Amino acid sequence: MKKRQIAFGIVLVLLGLIALINALFDVDLWRFIGPLLLIGVGALLILRPRMAGSDAQVHMSIFGDVTRSGGWEAQQHEFWWFIGSARLDFTKAVFNHQDTMVKVYGFIDDVTLILPESVGFRVESSAFVSEYHAHDGKIERILSPLSHQSADFEQVEKRVILHTLGFVSEVKINQPL
Repeated sequence: MKKRQIAFGIVLVLLGLIALINALFDVDLWRFIGPLLLIGVGALLILRPRMAGSDAQVHMSIFGDVTRSGGWEAQQHEFWWFIGSARLDFTKAVFNHQDTMVKVYGFIDDVTLILPESVGFRVESSAFVSEYHAHDGKIERILSPLSHQSADFEQVEKRVILHTLGFVSEVKINQPL
């Protein structure tokens, strides 16, 4: 989790340095950064599905609305969007591995996990504003990472691990007591 916080800090420092150089020396660095960002996003769109691995499902869109329910296969998923929501119902999902990793990258993320009693979970969120809601309470963080896991996470046979990275991330866990 510290790596994400360090990366976010580095990005903020770099943006501040660029703005300072622009103000002090009247050099328009944004003229170069815009095209570089477009090249980077294009390369990400082309290469990310291959980098995630053949067993991962990668969903990339500007506005995302993803729902998984019924007898779907619980495997590694990555969701990339600007604004998006995911509703993942694991109550009838087929778990082929002990750990199922779900990663969400976006500006505004809204993720709801519906889990059966026998499935443990861990939530890790790095965002400007992170919110977590579940039967065991509510956690809010501003400019600090949020990390929470179910009490039985280490003992259960099936686990869902959720990582979010964004500006605003809201995570809801629905699980019977």
